[in-house]
Amino acid sequence: MAVDTVEWYDWSELPPARPLRHENRRIYVGSETCARFLPGLEQALDYCQAQIDMGRYLTVVTSWLSDEFLAKAIELIELLSERHQQLEVVCNDWGLLHAANGRFACELVAGRLLAVQRTDPRLAMFGRVALQRTMEKDVPHVEGFTARLKHCAPSSALLAHLRQSPLDCPQTLNLLQTKHVHRFEVSNLLQGLETSPRAGWRVTLHYPDVLIAVARDCRSLSSRKCPGKPDSTCSTPVAHAYDDFPVSLYRDANAWFYANPNVPDNLSEMGIDRLVRKRKLSSRPW
Repeated sequence: MAVDTVEWYDWSELPPARPLRHENRRIYVGSETCARFLPGLEQALDYCQAQIDMGRYLTVVTSWLSDEFLAKAIELIELLSERHQQLEVVCNDWGLLHAANGRFACELVAGRLLAVQRTDPRLAMFGRVALQRTMEKDVPHVEGFTARLKHCAPSSALLAHLRQSPLDCPQTLNLLQTKHVHRFEVSNLLQGLETSPRAGWRVTLHYPDVLIAVARDCRSLSSRKCPGKPDSTCSTPVAHAYDDFPVSLYRDANAWFYANPNVPDNLSEMGIDRLVRKRKLSSRPW
């Protein structure tokens, strides 16, 4: 199975003004974490037309949505699907999947917010027996005696559970198929990744940035300085190092990430046919 590599941009960031090679003519654009970054219709049309003129295919990324922004996202999808016959829309909100189902000439994709993966990077330390044994210690009991806290090696079933996505199960995939969805997206987990290849399904892997958590608001909004579009006040990633974490974390606007650049060797065996790199975060040194 061939694996394409796709670049991901903000609406304010235009890709290089040159035709792309045939195998990676698609680009991603948008925010998966903040609905305030949805563009105006005129801006979106101009962006879409510029990419069509360059022979590119467009994947529009949307975030979780309030009722107000759900209506705006529907209006945006309706407009772009009329202009772009190869349009994909990454949905990170079940409400958008339901509202857009069968209404527009575009392909709907289940985003990685819907994948609900176990993204705490400390889970990568869970199966390291030698490391866990260094953390064994005596713990005083309330009844006066001392208990030895010892490491119990996790079962292979538990480790597999931590590497999988709840989205990747027959019941959820059957539900997604009723919404005409045949692609879902996952992060490159530090503890390893497991997916189950299924006929008719395609998987997108995001790397190196692993999305840990999304807050309702960001620093800019809480200080009443939200610009309503990507700029330096809300989109400058800040790194944080913690002693009990195996990697550094970084915050970008209202979301937390860590980086795992080590892509699995068996992508085809996992049904993965697309890699996505977010240019802004992936260019950071951490």
